[in-house]
Amino acid sequence: ENDVARRMRLEMLSRDVLEPEKCQLSALQLEALGEDAIPFLKEALTSDSFEVRFYAAQSLAYLGDASGVSILHDAALEEAAFRVYSLVALSVMRDDADAVLALRDLMNSPSLETRYGALRALKELDPQDPSLNPISFRDRFIMNVIDSTGEPMVHVTRRRTPEIVLFGAEQGFRLPVVLNAGNRLSIRGDAGDDSVEITRYELEREPRRQRVRNRLPDIIRTCGEMGANYPDLVQMLVEAEQQRNFMGVFGIDRLPQAGRVYLRDDADADADTETAASEKNESDSER
Repeated sequence: ENDVARRMRLEMLSRDVLEPEKCQLSALQLEALGEDAIPFLKEALTSDSFEVRFYAAQSLAYLGDASGVSILHDAALEEAAFRVYSLVALSVMRDDADAVLALRDLMNSPSLETRYGALRALKELDPQDPSLNPISFRDRFIMNVIDSTGEPMVHVTRRRTPEIVLFGAEQGFRLPVVLNAGNRLSIRGDAGDDSVEITRYELEREPRRQRVRNRLPDIIRTCGEMGANYPDLVQMLVEAEQQRNFMGVFGIDRLPQAGRVYLRDDADADADTETAASEKNESDSER
């Protein structure tokens, strides 16, 4: 198209992107036009419509503009239907300190899904970020110990990388506890103790015992050093969940999902409708 036609299309899209019914497609089309569209997308960030602000911020992120980082952060935190898209958009903003800080903050969210999604996004954005604190056990598994300010949470995955994530470095088991990690390791702790005993059993040998602080990073590290593999540790953590030995939440594969429905408010609807719909989406998904 010639310059006049391009300018006319920009002006049309700049109007359409401000309308909730048209903003998703219009923001995508503006993104496709490149840097010329950035001023129009920035203007949309001031809209009264949460939906308009989100799609504008998402397109700006893919154009390398960080103006909408705070909106993407809030969308990931508050709206389940936009969460996965917000986290992916934040993960592509290379060398942007605001995106890194937003993802770090989301790892304190009340939602385990949001925390783990933010961790995965931060790994994509900056695998060397110090807040990830990875501890590798050769080719067996990786443990990330996140110094989170929220409720203690533990996450494991059955897909891709064998990975244990501890949100809360100082969490331990509720005692008393009796757990198995595979068929060779047992973990035992008595009520009132501040430590647990890890025992490794082997045929025709005396059991090997080690006492460690009742602190999950220490327990998992010691089990790994005593030969536990990833399935062994997942077994231990699942048993702990079944016996209610966790101080907080335990989850498996709690990744944000695509395909959730955003319920747009009518012009005269109560503002709380959108929040209630979002919370229902997240609750239904986690069930």
